[in-house]
Amino acid sequence: MKALQHAGLSGSRFPTLQQVLDSRSGALRQSRSRSGKKSRAVFFCLGYSRFWKTPIHVVLRRLRNKHNLLWLRVTMSYHRFNNLREMFQGHLNRVLMKNVDSKDYCDRPCNCRGRGCRYGNVCRKALIVYKVTIPRTGKYYIGATSQTLKERVGGHLQGARRFLRHGTRSSTLAIHLAQMWQRSSNSIPSAGMLRDELSCSILWQGDPFSCSKTFGKLSCKLCQKERVALLRHSWMDESNMLNDRSELHGSCRHTARFHRLFMRSGTDDSE
Repeated sequence: MKALQHAGLSGSRFPTLQQVLDSRSGALRQSRSRSGKKSRAVFFCLGYSRFWKTPIHVVLRRLRNKHNLLWLRVTMSYHRFNNLREMFQGHLNRVLMKNVDSKDYCDRPCNCRGRGCRYGNVCRKALIVYKVTIPRTGKYYIGATSQTLKERVGGHLQGARRFLRHGTRSSTLAIHLAQMWQRSSNSIPSAGMLRDELSCSILWQGDPFSCSKTFGKLSCKLCQKERVALLRHSWMDESNMLNDRSELHGSCRHTARFHRLFMRSGTDDSE
């Protein structure tokens, strides 16, 4: 302050340290409240038509109140329908990408050894919404991943082992598996032993080109399909679901990355 006064660059009054800290903490609280409201909001982006008698946001709020989802924040974003130019452009893109596939997200043959595939020959499918059931307890878990089914389930199994060894918390599925194993044995199980307790299935699989370009956005297609599956199963059997409610309105967990392309054999040039 003495240096500023000597240079003639200071005002007549300086704020105290407490005033500076209070102003920063107030701005921080305000930014946190804004980010919290934004992360809890679920965005619905629909085409608008004047033939609708009841606005769609009114219908959504009525459904929210009917099913007692009062924690859900509904935010609407209307857009117009595609015009003729966009329809032609979309058809052209489909023709150009007809025989093009992704090397990183394409379906690959099973590479399981020993007793055969324990995932029903779908272990190497990527960009999926999956369901994992524990027959012993009757609980189930629904998730979405851009990895293969085997890699993602393997992450849950390793999370259960870390919870048993170090108490490190992971997904709700991993914690449930670890607690179930603790009740029956005091040893640390292998990933294969935990895998024998599961039954896996795929609920939905996305297209590599339409899904990957929406990663990290509010309109992530993979996250939206996961939320639809969570809501559908929660209406049918919510008591046995292991998922946390925050997964319905959380931010996208998938990161966009470069994926290699290749041309499939048997191209058709007639179009």
